[in-house]
Amino acid sequence: MGAAILRSMCCGLMLATAVQAQEPARPKEPGPEMVTVPAGAFVRGDSSGEPDERPQRRIELPAFRLDRTEVTRGAYASCVQKGACRPPAAPGRAPDPRDLLPPELPVAYVSWHDAAAYCAFAGKRLPSEAEWEKAARGTDGRRYPWGGDFACRRGNFGNFAGDGRCADEGAPGKLLPVGSFPQGVSPYGALDMAGNVWEWVWDPYSADAYRRPPLHPPAGKSGPKLVFPDAPRPAAKAAANGPGSPVSGTGEPGDRRVLHGGGCCSIFGLPRSADRLALPASYRDADIGFRCAQDLPPPDRAAAAPKNAPHGPSQPQN
Repeated sequence: MGAAILRSMCCGLMLATAVQAQEPARPKEPGPEMVTVPAGAFVRGDSSGEPDERPQRRIELPAFRLDRTEVTRGAYASCVQKGACRPPAAPGRAPDPRDLLPPELPVAYVSWHDAAAYCAFAGKRLPSEAEWEKAARGTDGRRYPWGGDFACRRGNFGNFAGDGRCADEGAPGKLLPVGSFPQGVSPYGALDMAGNVWEWVWDPYSADAYRRPPLHPPAGKSGPKLVFPDAPRPAAKAAANGPGSPVSGTGEPGDRRVLHGGGCCSIFGLPRSADRLALPASYRDADIGFRCAQDLPPPDRAAAAPKNAPHGPSQPQN
């Protein structure tokens, strides 16, 4: 009888193991892991930078989460396979079906529309311009993620076809796998905030945006309306929502959207955190990518309350 019980226990264990092996793994959230940027003030802008980066002043932001790295080709491919994103491709060219580039590279040749579509697919959104800048430079007003001084060894930038400020210091002049420069990490743990690819943010471009309160992407995962046609907007609408308006359009191809961070393969400018680039939302290039953000849920007041706190309505204090 003891042997029969032992055989029964063994069979039960084998069956349980087989059932566990057949259970599908929990779906993993697409894209990179995220870092948390706490609520509070930071220094936005650069008083010695370009005119559209002024004035430099402290502003307040709520807490949020940001992808630790740029979205990779591998992560973006999952969105393409699900039919929620279109394949990345150079303008005027069909996507390469061979797709031989390493999946660890940041995805490039994506428009602002493509970036917004992927972030919605991942249950996230594009970061606002102010969120991106705070995540890159922290709260002390530094010009670069690592501090106040320029350093070629801390990021992938400054080499275009062998020419550029960092070409003689080993800059590769091509995209590298995300996270290749841990020595350029931001105060909150975000990587590649200087170089590799220019990164789309949610904001429409306005030359005087830094004179106004920061914008915030619309509520919800999908964000603004996504459109992919390449036709320009009607002239009347373009005039009404021009670059100087507080909110320039709704994500249509004629809008100009902001990018931050600098790219691998440019000899122009430095990857300062406040440096702003404005391009049409439909624009795609070899060193343009993105990362995503998320709102943080409000604190759970019930969970935060002391365990011995009295129940019922609070009493007014004298």
